[in-house]
Amino acid sequence: MKNKRNINKSYELSKIAKEVIAGGVCHDVRFSNPHPIYIERSKGSYIWDIDNNKYIDYGMGNGSLLIGHSHPDVINAIELTIKNGYHFGEEHYTAIAWGEKIIELVPSVEKVRFVGSGTEAIMLASRIARAYTNKQKIIRVEGHFHGWSDVVGKGFLDPFNQPVSLGIPEGTISEIIVAKQDIDHIKKIIEKNNDVAAIIIEPSGASWGTVPIDIRFNEELREITQRTGIVLIYDEIITGFRYSKGGYQELIGIKPDLTTFGKIATGGTPGGVVGGKAEMFQYFDFTGNSEHDRFNRVHHFGTFNANPITAAAGLATLKIVETGKPQKESDALGEILRRKCNEIIKDLGLNSVVYGDSSLFHFFLQGPNQKEVATDNLLNIKNTKVLKGIPKEIVTNFQVRLREKGINIFSYTGGVLSSSHTKEDIDDTLTIFYEVLEDMQKSSLII
Repeated sequence: MKNKRNINKSYELSKIAKEVIAGGVCHDVRFSNPHPIYIERSKGSYIWDIDNNKYIDYGMGNGSLLIGHSHPDVINAIELTIKNGYHFGEEHYTAIAWGEKIIELVPSVEKVRFVGSGTEAIMLASRIARAYTNKQKIIRVEGHFHGWSDVVGKGFLDPFNQPVSLGIPEGTISEIIVAKQDIDHIKKIIEKNNDVAAIIIEPSGASWGTVPIDIRFNEELREITQRTGIVLIYDEIITGFRYSKGGYQELIGIKPDLTTFGKIATGGTPGGVVGGKAEMFQYFDFTGNSEHDRFNRVHHFGTFNANPITAAAGLATLKIVETGKPQKESDALGEILRRKCNEIIKDLGLNSVVYGDSSLFHFFLQGPNQKEVATDNLLNIKNTKVLKGIPKEIVTNFQVRLREKGINIFSYTGGVLSSSHTKEDIDDTLTIFYEVLEDMQKSSLII
């Protein structure tokens, strides 16, 4: 792979985008210095930009594509659907079949409701929890990502007690309680608040495992929520169907009350799902009583909920996922990548570490101008501010240098694998990781 790439067309497009698209990009994560790359096509484990540069992709559609880009079964399902119409605005059979498959695969899910995105899934799950408990406050854990809505409008970005954005009403912010990723701290919050409707977490840890959570944490949280009547919401928008055919929850044997899905569940197309106990969904039922149906229901609309294309792509993907083969293959490659990356780090003498589980990986890199942390104990401490606090200069350099050599990662300093990645991809990736880390070390960016 070439070390320097011609990205002139991407550069020219970025100038136009700044005049047309607010902020210059359609998603904050896609913002990049000196500019984004513009993708033209994808296949398997690769993407190609508009300048025809090829990248081994560890972004995989923001974690959506466990079975790889442009999988023929998914493409075929979409093409067959489009022949009959791509948007009906009415109910259709594929939505039912898709819902049945999710219920079949995920032990905690007895009913589902479809939405237009992962963010909408979080919004709806929060509304259901408040309706079910008749309580208002939502506890979320610092650093965990649950989309961009006001419902979770503080707690993702440091400082965690401040809103994540301008434009979020103070009244909404006041209904969010941010907890540390610590069971004792959560217990104290619950003891002081009798108006908690739900606790929402990424069950593998903040930002798809950047700050890992162990099984014991999940077990204790389930016990606390069951004892107190607080609704436990698992955000499995990334982990769902990746860690196992029944998600992270099946892997660890815990049943949350509600779960949000997206990405893999929708086959890499726009959409989302809320699933859970049947009793949680009784508030959607129409009774014919005008008083009840106006004032005692969870009202939910959405032009594109379970649209035919998303339903077809989701169902086709889950039929492959349920075999367990994609998870087994991508997990095996993930283990090899993490292990050999740590061998590279040891060889270079860096005080860094690569960690993760399943088919995910995260780099923790340190610079000379920050307080040095001993990486041999880093994951035992699980400090959110540290693990999510790699200096921006290091993160940007790491991302840009990798792209220059043909590697695209997901976000921050991590990535996801798919069953379409190969051992050859891993070998090429390790060579590039070595070159980039060595260059950054020689430039005194990392130590």
